[in-house]
Amino acid sequence: MLLKMRHVNCNLCSSKNYSVLFKVGNSSVVKCDNCGFKFLNPIPVERDLMKYYSNLSSSKIELLDKSPVEYEQSLQRIKLIEKYVKKGKILDVGSGCSNFVVIAKERGWNVSAVEIREESKRLLKKFLIKSVEEKKIENNYFNCITLSQVLEHVSDPSKKLKLYYKKLIKGGIVVIEVPNIESLGFKLLKNKWYFIMNPQHISYFSKKTLTKMLEKAGFEIIKTEYLGAVFASDLAGGGKVKKEYVFNLYRFFKIPINLMMKIIRKAGLSDTMRIVAKKP
Repeated sequence: MLLKMRHVNCNLCSSKNYSVLFKVGNSSVVKCDNCGFKFLNPIPVERDLMKYYSNLSSSKIELLDKSPVEYEQSLQRIKLIEKYVKKGKILDVGSGCSNFVVIAKERGWNVSAVEIREESKRLLKKFLIKSVEEKKIENNYFNCITLSQVLEHVSDPSKKLKLYYKKLIKGGIVVIEVPNIESLGFKLLKNKWYFIMNPQHISYFSKKTLTKMLEKAGFEIIKTEYLGAVFASDLAGGGKVKKEYVFNLYRFFKIPINLMMKIIRKAGLSDTMRIVAKKP
């Protein structure tokens, strides 16, 4: 699908000035000269971007994450949420039929999901998960909103965070997981890093830039942590090594791998980061 592209200013500080880091297909990853935010420029026009995601083949949509690693990550995410807010209404944005919404429902949450693709909506319905439209959501409604590997896809993340701020009750939280542009993987691989994608990934967040964007939207940061591995996505996600081989490697060498990952995460160099923020 041929996408119509448009040039944009920095979504964090609105500056027009940026430096090109490297080319990615018909676009580039750039760095704002004012605030350091990294993003794709130019980006697809919104209409074409929505069509792109709506037209993705249903073969790319799985009913549930199948790996035990993915299941454990989803379980730990909902347990983390339950440390900060009482069980109530939760909205998962860009669910993609992950097992997170099913686990949340099983644990007593009133679960809703925002999804673009009709196939995803149909599969969510099988598990009695409500699909909702953002524009129809009441203000001051949800106890928690989650965006796992979603915000980097959005053309205007600042606007999106301000919208979700309005949809949360006072004291409600947003939980965001995004690729970490300060990761060891990016530092070593640059434009070959798995998470560099055109047109899928538009924004490339660091702890500093995502924190600033959340605070500008009105949120207070509760917790920042680093997740995932380094290079696992480049191998499994890039198709160089089958996912089951990566998971088997982890199973057999769990102790040394966990020790290495603990060091990398503590240094803030893992491929994914998570920020929990509260509406005061």
